[in-house]
Amino acid sequence: MIFATLTVLVLLPVALIWVLPVVADLLSTLVALGRQPIGVVQKRSSYARPQILFLVPAHNESLLIGDCIFSLVAMTSDNADSEVLVVADNCSDNTAAVAKSFGARVIERSDTANPGKPAAIQWVFDRVPLAQFDAVTIIDADTTVDQGFADALAEHAPLRDKAIQTYNGIGNERETWLTALGGLLVKVRYEGQFLLKRRAGLNCPMANGMTMGTNLLRRAGWAPSSLTENWELYARWTALGEWIDFAPAARLASQEAKSMAQSATQRRRWQAGRWLVFTQYALPILRSSKIGVAQKLDALSELSAPGPVLHASIAVLLATGLFLLPGLSAHMLAAVFALSLLPTAAWTAIVLRRQPNRVELIRALARLPFYAVWRVAVAVMAVSTARRGAWHRSPRHLTETI
Repeated sequence: MIFATLTVLVLLPVALIWVLPVVADLLSTLVALGRQPIGVVQKRSSYARPQILFLVPAHNESLLIGDCIFSLVAMTSDNADSEVLVVADNCSDNTAAVAKSFGARVIERSDTANPGKPAAIQWVFDRVPLAQFDAVTIIDADTTVDQGFADALAEHAPLRDKAIQTYNGIGNERETWLTALGGLLVKVRYEGQFLLKRRAGLNCPMANGMTMGTNLLRRAGWAPSSLTENWELYARWTALGEWIDFAPAARLASQEAKSMAQSATQRRRWQAGRWLVFTQYALPILRSSKIGVAQKLDALSELSAPGPVLHASIAVLLATGLFLLPGLSAHMLAAVFALSLLPTAAWTAIVLRRQPNRVELIRALARLPFYAVWRVAVAVMAVSTARRGAWHRSPRHLTETI
């Protein structure tokens, strides 16, 4: 009985953190029900054409950067003007030459003492007159954008004083069961959770395709030394009361790792980076006078979440173990861990119903137990992944024709 009591006391803080998504989603839903749908702020003609800098940080990306630049150069420009700039950072291949051949402006950086994507972007910001642009959009080099991407961003003008997260999809979704699973989780994120956040007036976490107003960058700053700059910016700007909008019509697609071995390094970095940001910004978010209770709960839920598969794996193990222990408190805590699975399960079911390839996705979901064991192992290794600086990216590959 003493062991059961001690176990409950140790796991209670974890349970309270992991049940945050349930509380946050319920509160978001209640807030959203009381708000009018968010649409275009004003008619496009009310504002001057936004000037957008599309910045592509690249380190030895010659394999895929040509497709990336081609898609950016081919964008329509009915409502926005844009420039495509590549920073070829410490490259030992012909990334710069390939990018130039497809029409991008390229600047090359050689600084082996201060490597990494966040540092490279800061280096560009120190050398480019950002004031001549309304916003900067960061595009990974393995990404292609829809033809109307820039115009979709222009729908959210004025852009100078806010951030926007775009629809960060997967270009090789049907390549393997792992990419199919990744595609489903992306749809849960961008076609479910983010739409609810936007309807509720809550900030959306940032990732590839994040767009930052130049006034926002000037007053709130970049994250030049972060392990995961997108999570640090989300946390810092949320605590400051800055707005991070969501542009569902601005769609891009990046390459998902097609094997677990290929994605291990990236997963470790994401896990470690998000945890570091949570430890640094949890108190500033709680203490912030610029945001309300709903935004605080939602941000803490996002930053503390270990990822849907890892969350589900550990929650199931803990709920099962606690249920086998004697005592009401252990059983109640088991119920809390089981309840924490509700948001992911509900969103997955909702999104899965809309997909034309449901059979294929169900087959991918059948491999979840095997994948879950691997994700737990990666999470354990992430404890040692706290080094900032070096480029961390999945190996690239040419997508197989389906």
